Amino acid sequence: MNNQPSHSNQSEEIDLGYIFKKLNDLFKKSVKLLFEVIAFFLKFKIIVMALIIVGAAYGYYVDSKTKTVYDNKAIVIPNFESVDYLYDKIEALNSKIESRDTLYLKKILDSDYRHLKKIQIEPIADIYNFIAKSRENIDIFRIFTQNQDIEEYMEEFSNSKYYKYHKLNFKIKGKNDSENIVANILKNLNDNQHYYNYGEVYRDNTDFQIVENKNMIRQIDTLLSSASKDIAQQTSQGVVINDNSNFHNLIERKRLLMDELLTKQKQSVDYRDIIKVVNIDYNIEDHSKLSFSPIIKYPIYLLIIFSLTFFFIYSYKKLKNIAENK
Repeated sequence: MNNQPSHSNQSEEIDLGYIFKKLNDLFKKSVKLLFEVIAFFLKFKIIVMALIIVGAAYGYYVDSKTKTVYDNKAIVIPNFESVDYLYDKIEALNSKIESRDTLYLKKILDSDYRHLKKIQIEPIADIYNFIAKSRENIDIFRIFTQNQDIEEYMEEFSNSKYYKYHKLNFKIKGKNDSENIVANILKNLNDNQHYYNYGEVYRDNTDFQIVENKNMIRQIDTLLSSASKDIAQQTSQGVVINDNSNFHNLIERKRLLMDELLTKQKQSVDYRDIIKVVNIDYNIEDHSKLSFSPIIKYPIYLLIIFSLTFFFIYSYKKLKNIAENK
Protein backbone atom coordinates (compact mmCIF):
# COMPACT_ATOMS: atom_id res chain seq x y z
CA MET A 1 0.00 0.00 0.00
CA ASN A 2 1.44 3.33 -1.05
CA ASN A 3 1.44 5.88 1.81
CA GLN A 4 3.49 8.48 -0.07
CA PRO A 5 1.77 11.92 -0.22
CA SER A 6 0.44 12.77 -3.62
CA HIS A 7 1.91 15.52 -5.80
CA SER A 8 -1.24 17.69 -5.38
CA ASN A 9 -1.03 17.54 -1.56
CA GLN A 10 2.63 18.58 -1.67
CA SER A 11 1.72 21.52 -3.92
CA GLU A 12 -1.01 22.64 -1.52
CA GLU A 13 1.42 22.46 1.44
CA ILE A 14 3.99 24.52 -0.49
CA ASP A 15 1.35 27.11 -1.51
CA LEU A 16 0.07 27.44 2.07
CA GLY A 17 3.62 27.72 3.42
CA TYR A 18 4.39 30.45 0.88
CA ILE A 19 1.22 32.38 1.81
CA PHE A 20 1.93 32.15 5.56
CA LYS A 21 5.50 33.33 4.96
CA LYS A 22 4.29 36.33 2.97
CA LEU A 23 1.72 37.17 5.63
CA ASN A 24 4.38 36.93 8.31
CA ASP A 25 6.67 39.22 6.29
CA LEU A 26 3.82 41.70 5.81
CA PHE A 27 3.05 41.69 9.54
CA LYS A 28 6.72 42.35 10.39
CA LYS A 29 6.85 45.23 7.89
CA SER A 30 3.65 46.70 9.32
CA VAL A 31 4.98 46.53 12.87
CA LYS A 32 8.28 48.07 11.75
CA LEU A 33 6.44 50.88 9.95
CA LEU A 34 4.28 51.53 13.00
CA PHE A 35 7.32 51.83 15.26
CA GLU A 36 9.01 54.14 12.74
CA VAL A 37 5.95 56.41 12.75
CA ILE A 38 5.88 56.43 16.56
CA ALA A 39 9.62 57.11 16.66
CA PHE A 40 9.16 59.98 14.18
CA PHE A 41 6.51 61.69 16.32
CA LEU A 42 8.53 61.11 19.52
CA LYS A 43 11.56 62.66 17.87
CA PHE A 44 9.55 65.82 17.11
CA LYS A 45 7.26 65.62 20.12
CA ILE A 46 7.66 69.31 21.01
CA ILE A 47 6.67 70.38 17.49
CA VAL A 48 3.83 67.84 17.47
CA MET A 49 2.47 69.14 20.79
CA ALA A 50 2.72 72.70 19.52
CA LEU A 51 0.83 71.80 16.33
CA ILE A 52 -1.92 70.08 18.35
CA ILE A 53 -2.31 73.10 20.64
CA VAL A 54 -2.31 75.59 17.74
CA GLY A 55 -4.76 73.44 15.72
CA ALA A 56 -7.12 72.97 18.67
CA ALA A 57 -7.05 76.70 19.46
CA TYR A 58 -7.78 77.61 15.84
CA GLY A 59 -10.50 74.93 15.68
CA TYR A 60 -12.12 76.37 18.79
CA TYR A 61 -12.05 79.85 17.23
CA VAL A 62 -13.63 78.56 13.99
CA ASP A 63 -16.24 76.59 15.93
CA SER A 64 -17.23 79.66 17.93
CA LYS A 65 -17.61 81.75 14.77
CA THR A 66 -19.30 79.13 12.58
CA LYS A 67 -23.03 78.62 12.96
CA THR A 68 -24.53 75.19 12.37
CA VAL A 69 -27.16 74.82 9.65
CA TYR A 70 -30.31 73.39 11.26
CA ASP A 71 -33.37 71.73 9.75
CA ASN A 72 -36.74 73.29 10.52
CA LYS A 73 -39.41 70.84 9.44
CA ALA A 74 -43.05 71.68 8.83
CA ILE A 75 -46.10 69.75 7.65
CA VAL A 76 -48.54 71.87 5.65
CA ILE A 77 -51.84 71.54 3.76
CA PRO A 78 -52.07 73.51 0.50
CA ASN A 79 -55.76 74.43 0.20
CA PHE A 80 -57.95 75.75 -2.62
CA GLU A 81 -56.08 73.92 -5.44
CA SER A 82 -52.82 75.67 -4.49
CA VAL A 83 -50.39 72.71 -4.69
CA ASP A 84 -48.72 73.84 -7.92
CA TYR A 85 -48.57 77.40 -6.58
CA LEU A 86 -46.80 76.19 -3.42
CA TYR A 87 -44.17 74.19 -5.33
CA ASP A 88 -43.55 77.07 -7.76
CA LYS A 89 -43.10 79.54 -4.90
CA ILE A 90 -40.58 77.27 -3.15
CA GLU A 91 -38.68 76.82 -6.42
CA ALA A 92 -38.64 80.60 -6.93
CA LEU A 93 -37.37 81.20 -3.38
CA ASN A 94 -34.56 78.68 -3.81
CA SER A 95 -33.62 80.33 -7.10
CA LYS A 96 -33.41 83.72 -5.36
CA ILE A 97 -31.27 82.22 -2.58
CA GLU A 98 -28.85 80.66 -5.09
CA SER A 99 -28.59 83.85 -7.15
CA ARG A 100 -28.24 85.94 -3.96
CA ASP A 101 -31.06 88.28 -4.89
CA THR A 102 -30.83 90.29 -1.69
CA LEU A 103 -33.47 92.85 -2.72
CA TYR A 104 -36.11 90.14 -3.20
CA LEU A 105 -35.15 88.21 -0.06
CA LYS A 106 -35.01 91.35 2.12
CA LYS A 107 -38.65 92.11 1.26
CA ILE A 108 -39.64 88.76 2.77
CA LEU A 109 -37.07 88.16 5.52
CA ASP A 110 -35.59 91.60 6.24
CA SER A 111 -32.06 91.24 7.69
CA ASP A 112 -32.56 87.52 8.40
CA TYR A 113 -32.26 86.62 4.71
CA ARG A 114 -28.56 85.73 5.11
CA HIS A 115 -29.38 82.81 7.39
CA LEU A 116 -31.80 81.00 5.03
CA LYS A 117 -29.80 78.47 2.98
CA LYS A 118 -32.43 76.33 1.25
CA ILE A 119 -36.05 75.18 1.33
CA GLN A 120 -36.98 71.59 0.52
CA ILE A 121 -40.48 70.33 -0.22
CA GLU A 122 -41.98 66.91 -0.87
CA PRO A 123 -45.44 65.33 -0.66
CA ILE A 124 -46.41 62.91 2.05
CA ALA A 125 -47.61 60.04 -0.13
CA ASP A 126 -50.84 58.70 1.35
CA ILE A 127 -52.37 56.86 -1.58
CA TYR A 128 -54.84 54.91 0.56
CA ASN A 129 -56.36 58.04 2.06
CA PHE A 130 -56.59 59.54 -1.43
CA ILE A 131 -58.42 56.49 -2.82
CA ALA A 132 -60.83 56.34 0.12
CA LYS A 133 -62.09 59.88 -0.45
CA SER A 134 -64.40 59.08 -3.35
CA ARG A 135 -65.34 56.68 -6.11
CA GLU A 136 -63.88 59.13 -8.63
CA ASN A 137 -60.48 58.89 -6.95
CA ILE A 138 -60.57 55.12 -7.27
CA ASP A 139 -61.20 55.49 -11.01
CA ILE A 140 -58.37 58.03 -11.33
CA PHE A 141 -55.96 55.71 -9.51
CA ARG A 142 -56.97 52.75 -11.68
CA ILE A 143 -56.38 54.73 -14.89
CA PHE A 144 -52.98 56.05 -13.83
CA THR A 145 -51.69 52.69 -12.62
CA GLN A 146 -52.80 50.60 -15.61
CA ASN A 147 -49.43 50.99 -17.31
CA GLN A 148 -47.35 52.04 -14.29
CA ASP A 149 -46.08 50.39 -11.13
CA ILE A 150 -47.77 51.61 -7.92
CA GLU A 151 -44.45 52.64 -6.32
CA GLU A 152 -43.53 54.65 -9.42
CA TYR A 153 -46.94 56.30 -9.34
CA MET A 154 -46.51 57.28 -5.69
CA GLU A 155 -43.03 58.74 -6.29
CA GLU A 156 -43.94 60.63 -9.46
CA PHE A 157 -43.85 64.37 -8.78
CA SER A 158 -46.89 65.19 -10.94
CA ASN A 159 -49.09 63.14 -8.58
CA SER A 160 -48.17 65.26 -5.56
CA LYS A 161 -51.22 67.48 -6.07
CA TYR A 162 -53.46 64.58 -5.07
CA TYR A 163 -51.91 64.28 -1.59
CA LYS A 164 -53.25 66.34 1.27
CA TYR A 165 -50.09 66.79 3.36
CA HIS A 166 -46.67 68.06 2.26
CA LYS A 167 -43.35 68.38 4.10
CA LEU A 168 -41.29 71.57 4.12
CA ASN A 169 -37.72 71.71 5.39
CA PHE A 170 -36.18 75.14 5.97
CA LYS A 171 -32.39 74.90 6.22
CA ILE A 172 -31.38 77.84 8.41
CA LYS A 173 -27.98 78.88 9.70
CA GLY A 174 -28.05 79.27 13.48
CA LYS A 175 -30.87 78.89 15.99
CA ASN A 176 -31.81 82.42 16.96
CA ASP A 177 -33.83 83.48 13.91
CA SER A 178 -35.46 80.20 12.85
CA GLU A 179 -38.99 80.90 14.08
CA ASN A 180 -39.00 84.41 12.62
CA ILE A 181 -37.70 83.22 9.23
CA VAL A 182 -40.23 80.39 8.96
CA ALA A 183 -43.10 82.69 10.00
CA ASN A 184 -42.16 85.29 7.37
CA ILE A 185 -41.92 82.68 4.60
CA LEU A 186 -45.31 81.20 5.50
CA LYS A 187 -46.78 84.70 5.58
CA ASN A 188 -45.41 85.28 2.08
CA LEU A 189 -46.82 81.97 0.85
CA ASN A 190 -50.28 82.93 2.15
CA ASP A 191 -50.14 86.38 0.53
CA ASN A 192 -51.98 85.70 -2.73
CA GLN A 193 -55.20 87.51 -3.64
CA HIS A 194 -56.39 84.88 -6.11
CA TYR A 195 -56.24 82.03 -3.60
CA TYR A 196 -57.55 84.30 -0.85
CA ASN A 197 -60.70 84.88 -2.95
CA TYR A 198 -60.90 81.16 -3.62
CA GLY A 199 -60.67 80.59 0.12
CA GLU A 200 -63.68 82.78 0.84
CA VAL A 201 -65.76 80.81 -1.67
CA TYR A 202 -64.59 77.47 -0.24
CA ARG A 203 -65.27 78.56 3.34
CA ASP A 204 -68.77 79.94 2.56
CA ASN A 205 -69.69 76.80 0.64
CA THR A 206 -68.37 74.51 3.38
CA ASP A 207 -70.25 76.39 6.10
CA PHE A 208 -73.43 76.21 4.02
CA GLN A 209 -73.04 72.45 3.49
CA ILE A 210 -72.46 71.92 7.22
CA VAL A 211 -75.73 73.70 8.01
CA GLU A 212 -77.62 71.79 5.30
CA ASN A 213 -76.23 68.44 6.47
CA LYS A 214 -77.31 69.15 10.03
CA ASN A 215 -80.81 70.12 8.82
CA MET A 216 -81.13 66.94 6.74
CA ILE A 217 -79.96 64.80 9.66
CA ARG A 218 -82.63 66.45 11.88
CA GLN A 219 -85.27 65.80 9.21
CA ILE A 220 -84.25 62.15 8.96
CA ASP A 221 -84.37 61.87 12.76
CA THR A 222 -87.91 63.25 12.65
CA LEU A 223 -88.91 60.71 9.98
CA LEU A 224 -87.28 57.86 11.89
CA SER A 225 -89.04 58.89 15.07
CA SER A 226 -92.37 59.04 13.27
CA ALA A 227 -91.76 55.68 11.56
CA SER A 228 -90.84 54.09 14.90
CA LYS A 229 -94.10 55.34 16.45
CA ASP A 230 -96.10 53.97 13.52
CA ILE A 231 -94.43 50.56 13.80
CA ALA A 232 -95.03 50.50 17.55
CA GLN A 233 -98.70 51.45 17.09
CA GLN A 234 -99.26 48.87 14.35
CA THR A 235 -97.58 46.18 16.46
CA SER A 236 -99.83 46.98 19.41
CA GLN A 237 -102.87 46.57 17.14
CA GLY A 238 -101.66 43.17 16.00
CA VAL A 239 -100.56 44.31 12.58
CA VAL A 240 -97.09 43.13 11.49
CA ILE A 241 -95.35 44.89 8.61
CA ASN A 242 -92.27 43.14 7.21
CA ASP A 243 -91.31 45.81 4.64
CA ASN A 244 -88.74 47.95 6.50
CA SER A 245 -86.78 49.00 3.39
CA ASN A 246 -87.64 52.70 3.76
CA PHE A 247 -86.67 52.58 7.42
CA HIS A 248 -83.28 51.05 6.60
CA ASN A 249 -82.73 53.50 3.72
CA LEU A 250 -83.26 56.41 6.08
CA ILE A 251 -80.74 54.98 8.55
CA GLU A 252 -78.16 54.47 5.76
CA ARG A 253 -78.78 57.97 4.43
CA LYS A 254 -78.25 59.40 7.91
CA ARG A 255 -74.97 57.52 8.24
CA LEU A 256 -73.71 58.93 4.93
CA LEU A 257 -74.76 62.45 5.92
CA MET A 258 -72.92 62.14 9.24
CA ASP A 259 -69.74 61.00 7.44
CA GLU A 260 -70.06 63.90 5.03
CA LEU A 261 -70.68 66.30 7.91
CA LEU A 262 -67.47 65.14 9.62
CA THR A 263 -65.53 65.66 6.39
CA LYS A 264 -66.94 69.18 5.96
CA GLN A 265 -66.22 70.10 9.57
CA LYS A 266 -62.59 68.98 9.15
CA GLN A 267 -62.38 70.99 5.93
CA SER A 268 -63.68 74.01 7.81
CA VAL A 269 -60.70 73.73 10.16
CA ASP A 270 -58.24 73.18 7.27
CA TYR A 271 -59.57 76.12 5.22
CA ARG A 272 -58.31 78.78 7.63
CA ASP A 273 -55.27 79.54 5.46
CA ILE A 274 -54.14 79.06 1.86
CA ILE A 275 -51.12 77.12 3.14
CA LYS A 276 -52.21 75.76 6.52
CA VAL A 277 -49.52 74.71 8.98
CA VAL A 278 -50.15 71.41 10.73
CA ASN A 279 -46.91 71.16 12.70
CA ILE A 280 -43.43 72.75 12.88
CA ASP A 281 -40.28 71.46 14.60
CA TYR A 282 -37.45 73.98 14.90
CA ASN A 283 -33.66 73.65 15.00
CA ILE A 284 -33.16 69.95 14.28
CA GLU A 285 -29.48 69.08 13.85
CA ASP A 286 -28.66 66.70 11.00
CA HIS A 287 -26.65 63.76 12.41
CA SER A 288 -26.89 61.63 9.26
CA LYS A 289 -23.57 62.93 7.92
CA LEU A 290 -20.30 61.98 9.60
CA SER A 291 -18.57 65.12 10.82
CA PHE A 292 -15.83 66.06 13.28
CA SER A 293 -15.52 69.11 15.45
CA PRO A 294 -13.07 71.76 14.16
CA ILE A 295 -11.21 71.31 17.48
CA ILE A 296 -10.35 67.77 16.32
CA LYS A 297 -10.06 68.39 12.58
CA TYR A 298 -7.49 71.18 12.52
CA PRO A 299 -4.85 69.48 14.73
CA ILE A 300 -5.17 66.41 12.46
CA TYR A 301 -4.77 68.59 9.35
CA LEU A 302 -1.62 70.22 10.75
CA LEU A 303 -0.10 66.87 11.71
CA ILE A 304 -0.81 65.49 8.22
CA ILE A 305 0.81 68.51 6.57
CA PHE A 306 3.80 68.23 8.90
CA SER A 307 4.18 64.50 8.20
CA LEU A 308 3.79 64.88 4.43
CA THR A 309 6.45 67.61 4.41
CA PHE A 310 9.01 65.25 5.95
CA PHE A 311 7.84 62.41 3.71
CA PHE A 312 8.46 64.49 0.59
CA ILE A 313 11.87 65.59 1.88
CA TYR A 314 12.74 61.96 2.64
CA SER A 315 11.52 60.80 -0.78
CA TYR A 316 13.47 63.57 -2.52
CA LYS A 317 16.71 62.55 -0.79
CA LYS A 318 16.15 58.89 -1.68
CA LEU A 319 15.53 59.72 -5.32
CA LYS A 320 18.54 62.03 -5.39
CA ASN A 321 20.80 59.27 -4.04
CA ILE A 322 19.52 56.84 -6.65
CA ALA A 323 20.08 59.38 -9.42
CA GLU A 324 23.63 60.23 -8.25
CA ASN A 325 24.69 56.57 -7.85
CA LYS A 326 23.88 55.70 -11.46
